[in-house]
This record gives sequence, structure tokens and C-alpha cells, in this order.
Amino acid sequence: MPLPNNYAERVYAGVLGKIIGVYLGRPFEGWRYERILAELGEVNYYVHEKLGRPLIVTDDDISGTYGGNCHVVPNHALIVLGLLYGDDDFQKSLMIANTSGWDTDCNSGNLGCLLGIKDGLAGIDAGPDWRGPRVPLAPGARAPLRWQIERQAGPVAEVGIELSSARGASGTVYLDYLTWAGEPDVTLGRSGVAGRRAWINAVDQNSPHDDEAFRPIQNAGRGLLIQGTRDWRDYQVSADVTPHLATAAGLAARVQGLRRYYALLRVPGALRLVKVLDDERTLAEIPFHWTFGERHQLTLEVVKDRLQASVDGAVVISVEDSDRPLRDGAVALVVEEGRTATRTVQIRPAG
Repeated sequence: MPLPNNYAERVYAGVLGKIIGVYLGRPFEGWRYERILAELGEVNYYVHEKLGRPLIVTDDDISGTYGGNCHVVPNHALIVLGLLYGDDDFQKSLMIANTSGWDTDCNSGNLGCLLGIKDGLAGIDAGPDWRGPRVPLAPGARAPLRWQIERQAGPVAEVGIELSSARGASGTVYLDYLTWAGEPDVTLGRSGVAGRRAWINAVDQNSPHDDEAFRPIQNAGRGLLIQGTRDWRDYQVSADVTPHLATAAGLAARVQGLRRYYALLRVPGALRLVKVLDDERTLAEIPFHWTFGERHQLTLEVVKDRLQASVDGAVVISVEDSDRPLRDGAVALVVEEGRTATRTVQIRPAG
């Protein structure tokens, strides 16, 4: 039996369909049909952001490292269900497998792989945009490609350009430049090894536990768990903070190092906004009672020289810093002599 002319494309589409299916079903793996329908409805597209989960994670369904038992009978049945009632439609078939529940990442990934092999890239591209922007290229033509990345739940590990053709082709494509700019729109939460390595760990220990994606511990002095770059300027950072016997805990913005940042801190009996530029200076402080084990949502917005702090959505501090202000930098979770816990960190462009 001869191989089809688009054999290579179908192999690639099978791998791509597998990845899309796994990432589509991973955030709610193990849920039952009733819970999925009540909280998510029919799963027609990625739902990671709604659940505060990263889209791209280290997953044994992709790496092939799973070494335990597997309930193959119900898994097989749900894959067949998607094939029978999905009308050969990539999105509809994956919706059936995912909305049915149970081992959603495995079932959705295997189903996506089968459909990718069967129908090629055309089948994947017939529905919503699963892969990002695409432009046609003609010989000798110049094509600008700009992508506004949608809000996501995880850092971007790699970026690049993919070339594909419905038929075999040869030639050269010249890439003049590839760059990125602007503040992020991202939710950072529990992630795999690659996601954790994206943070600069300047605390004694960070031990995620249950739904607490971040659990920084500092035995002496102050420690920071940092994410971001000096490209970030005007933005808002927000995180749920639950201190545990800590001298101070909170979040920081425009972090340029361990001795250069703004921080909103819970200290005994107060909420304090500080500027650290070699030494530390208090910009504002208000009385604030925080019960042991109590969780509050802290938000710090930085726009030009203005800083605005909020607790649980209510603005409590608004100041301007005109004395050698910090203009840009990363975000951080902060803990001083103790432990704190956070489930998610959100960074948004200001305004």
C-alpha cells in the first residue's frame, strides 16, 4: 500500500493534534461530567485561564513517562464515542471526549492524534485557531507577521516561525527580525518543572502544597521569588497572599534586583508600601489587621511615577514617587523570616 502524498503532513498533524488535545483536557483531568457541565459547560476551546492553570505544562501523556496503571476500558470507550459522534470534526470530537470527563488529557490527546493523522492539518484548521496567526507567502513577497498573544496562564518558553505547505516545496525564507514588546497579560500558577524554573528563586525554599502553587520560605532576612524582565514598565500585579508566622509578606513590582524594587507588605498591624533602592524607605503605611491564616488579594499598580495599592479590590494607598523612581522591572512574591502562600499571580497591562 503506497503512502499518501501528504504523509509527512499527516504525521505532523497527528503530533500537533495530540498536543492540542492534551493541553485542552489537562486543566480539569479527573473531573466528572456533572462538574464539567456545571462549571465549564461544553469544552470547545482552552479553559486553562478560567481555572487559573497554565496552558503548557510537563505532561506524561506527551513525554511518555507515565509508569502507573491506566483505566483503558473507559478511556477507549470515550475515544470511540468522540469518533462516532464527532462528525469527523476536530473541535466537536474533542469537545465530546473532554466534556465526558475522567481522563480528559489522555483521551483528548489520543483522539486529537488520530484525527490529525486521518484528516491532516486541514482538519485541525477547519475550526478555531488552535495554532496562532498564519499568513500566505508568495515567491519574492514580504509579509509582516504580528501576534497579540491572548491572555494565558503560564510563561512562554519558546517562540518561532513555522513554515508549512499543502504540497512538497523547496526554497529559502529570510527572517529580517523577530522581537517582542509590551507588558504581559498572564496568570501564573501551579506548573511543571519548566514553569518553576522560569522564576528567579531568591528564597531559602519554595515548596508548593495542594492548591498553593507558591510557598516561599525565608529563614532569615527577606527573600524574593521573581518573575519577569526590565521590559515591563506600566502594569498591575495581583496575588492572593496568606502569611504564616512571617515578619512581612506581600508582593513587589518593578523589581530590578534584590535591593531595587517597590513592595506592598503586610507587617504586624499594618499594610506598608516601601521602596527599596539600596536602602529601604516607607512611601505609605495604613493600619491593617490580618488574622492568622487569613487570605487577602493584594494588588499593586505602577504607572509612570504613580503607585496604587489595593486590598480585595479596594484602593487603600495611592502615592507618587518623584525621587529617583524605578521605571521598570519584574514582579515578585516577598517573604521575610517566615512562610507565605499564594495560589496565583496575575500580571496585566495598566489601565
